[in-house]
Amino acid sequence: MNRKIIILLIIATAVFIAGVQDAMSRQSYLSDFKQKYPETAGTRIDSCVICHLENPRTDTFPRNPYGAAYGNSGNFTLIESKDSDNDGFSNIQEIRNLTFPGDAQDKPGSLKPNITNTTPTPIQTTVVPTAVQTTVIVSPTPTPTTAVKSPGFELALAVVALLAIVAGRKKF
Repeated sequence: MNRKIIILLIIATAVFIAGVQDAMSRQSYLSDFKQKYPETAGTRIDSCVICHLENPRTDTFPRNPYGAAYGNSGNFTLIESKDSDNDGFSNIQEIRNLTFPGDAQDKPGSLKPNITNTTPTPIQTTVVPTAVQTTVIVSPTPTPTTAVKSPGFELALAVVALLAIVAGRKKF
């Protein structure tokens, strides 16, 4: 085979691998999310579903509206005030209530959506003293962990570069 063709194939492979890296869901994005919002670690929203429609098992798994917003901005802070799933709650309200900001069906149950131009109606109440028993439940605070980055595509690119060097020196 012609030496130039082999080198072109190696370069094309390297470009393809580098391009796929951006398209793939990466564990580092979830690690970045947990670093930004440590209170979510170990909760129901501590999964790839925070940005994807389901747990991705392939490279082309579609993003939910929150994942698309993050993909466009590349910054969690910039999309906190947005309501990615149009359910009446901002992304940060949903994250703080441990609901998925990309799923309109999953919304905070204890909050009411922001409604503007309303006047509160006064309510007359009578307070009758009674004995009240209070139970306090204390949950341990999750300990943030440092994510270990896998060599992934960086290693693959290094191998392709090494092959290109070897192919360049070898006579065919």
